[in-house]
Amino acid sequence: MSFSKCEVCGREQIKTENEWSCRIVNGISDEDKEEFTIPIYNIDIMTHIQGVGICEDCMETYCKIDALQTGRNFSRVGNHYFADGRNLKDEPYTEEEFESKIYYTAEPVFKVVSKEEFDKFVEEYPNKLESDCCAISEPPLVTLNDFTIATHWPDSVVAKYDAGEPNEYYGLDYKRTYRIMENYKEVLNSIVEK
Repeated sequence: MSFSKCEVCGREQIKTENEWSCRIVNGISDEDKEEFTIPIYNIDIMTHIQGVGICEDCMETYCKIDALQTGRNFSRVGNHYFADGRNLKDEPYTEEEFESKIYYTAEPVFKVVSKEEFDKFVEEYPNKLESDCCAISEPPLVTLNDFTIATHWPDSVVAKYDAGEPNEYYGLDYKRTYRIMENYKEVLNSIVEK
């Protein structure tokens, strides 16, 4: 995996002004110590997928095409991508235009349930569900999404649970919390015409 070069376009990424200072000790005396520095690259402008480094420009192009191909609106690192392909033409859009999209008029109500009730809900849910994991939350949050009621997360979430495990980090008495959309039928019946 390269932290300095995009595997798609081959562009070298910009080094930061900082460096790591390293010291190798080959023996026990000061004369045996070898010091050197390693340049640091800005990893914020590289996305790593399965060991492949992709620069932000290439990810931007991918996201524009993915939104169009999958027919869904989504956001990534503060940028919004639209199913209607407007990003491909670089047409301007506002934050309000993205955030104010109304998919349904009923207010979703989530309730905590047992694992058995959660599994039954998922099994009997009338539409296809797609899972997603939000790893930036602590513990990670797994959501089950119905993209027929909304084209982007989190409006698409109908069920969710935190994905920690009982251990020393989360606590040996840790238990997962399962939630389902209690009034999903009401939400399905209130979908706004597209």
